[in-house]
Amino acid sequence: MMLLKRAEQILEKYGWDVVVLRPTQKLQCNCWKEIYREPDSGCSICYGLGWIPHLSKWKARFMPMDDSSFGSPGVYSVWYLPRDARVVTGDIIIDVEWEHGYAKDITDRYRIDASYNYKYAYNERIYIKTVCSRLKIDDYQEVNILAAIRARLPI
Repeated sequence: MMLLKRAEQILEKYGWDVVVLRPTQKLQCNCWKEIYREPDSGCSICYGLGWIPHLSKWKARFMPMDDSSFGSPGVYSVWYLPRDARVVTGDIIIDVEWEHGYAKDITDRYRIDASYNYKYAYNERIYIKTVCSRLKIDDYQEVNILAAIRARLPI
């Protein structure tokens, strides 16, 4: 129990709020126009994404990863999340700049390539470690994702 408490204290002291977007459970929005294969950019439900995003907010800690052996320095990173975060491979961690609890801007995005449950005594999960790769999202999608974060996540 002490180790769990310590992990929670580290995240609280050194972590910051990030958003996890789950694109793997896409629910197509009613605004999707099959003929044109595109959504309504002004949709107030999906914010022009064409699918209803599943978003959650978590306290997380980022650690750069020495990935020079992969030949692409700066691409991979490690994120630590609390034990109750429900993340899976393929989810996207969105690093958000917050201002007074309001999502001001998206600073970076990372796709979860692998996640590990760290367990200790009594087989209790202590925290989740994820290995992520930097993700590029086009400007159009980024603006819409930011709008979804602002509308769907509590301050």
